Amino acid sequence: MGGNKMKKSMKISMMAALSISALTPVASIAAEQDQLPAGFYDVKTGEVISADSLLFASNEEKLAILTNPNFYYVNEEGNVIKATSILTAKTDAEVNDAIQTVEEVEKELDVEFTAGGVIINPDPEEPTPPGGGGTPVLTGNQVFDNTVTSILDEIRSETNNPVNEWLNIDFNKTSKQFTVGITDPNKTLSDLNSIEQRIFNKLEGNLKVNYVEVTYKGSTIKRTPNAGESYITYASLADLKEKAFAAAGVTEQTNLQSFNGKKFTIVIGGVIGDKTINNTEYTLDFNIQ
Repeated sequence: MGGNKMKKSMKISMMAALSISALTPVASIAAEQDQLPAGFYDVKTGEVISADSLLFASNEEKLAILTNPNFYYVNEEGNVIKATSILTAKTDAEVNDAIQTVEEVEKELDVEFTAGGVIINPDPEEPTPPGGGGTPVLTGNQVFDNTVTSILDEIRSETNNPVNEWLNIDFNKTSKQFTVGITDPNKTLSDLNSIEQRIFNKLEGNLKVNYVEVTYKGSTIKRTPNAGESYITYASLADLKEKAFAAAGVTEQTNLQSFNGKKFTIVIGGVIGDKTINNTEYTLDFNIQ
């Protein structure tokens, strides 16, 4: 999306954020030729839902959009806000702080907003081996993302897994975002240990981590291998998690309700199989339903 636009305030009141019916936009007036139509753009599927079409959507359909971390709302002025931020922000100031320009989001997610939807650029691939043909060789980051996606799908399909009764974790490989959906607000951080251990058990032996950085509420904890070691042990990763929680003033017994709408930022680097994972930032968002 070409052109440089100044970031402006997006006027969305708290009542609008809390009332789904109030979020129905009015029909937009004809915009200048290069202006994106106002609407909700899905950066995972490329779909766009125009602002005008929401006039005929049910409250359930509107709520589904606002709770989907892949949707971004673009207004008539070309300003962008993540749909979930509209719903979770407590004040107009928080809404305005979450606003980005189209160009900023395009650069961050490596996508392109168009009037017909979102063009999603594929992850860069390593060159095909000499001789051509065959399946392109994946990068270490792609292998890691695919492995995590497969593990989450496998856990989600386990019919005897009690965690699935109250927890669902979605991972968007494009935005590098994990969304933790929890249907039981009485659960605590310690209740997440079983799912965390399942993931670690499936990764252990294949993943070797050499850098981790966790940021939450302004507190950042970093971890590199101990002297004489090439990689970080899983025991050390558990210790890192405890220190990150302690720095943020929370414990294993902290109720998950307190994380609703909050975000962890995690930078990880290492080796998976024989491929290098370049230090990459992931986000972890909580959505208490």
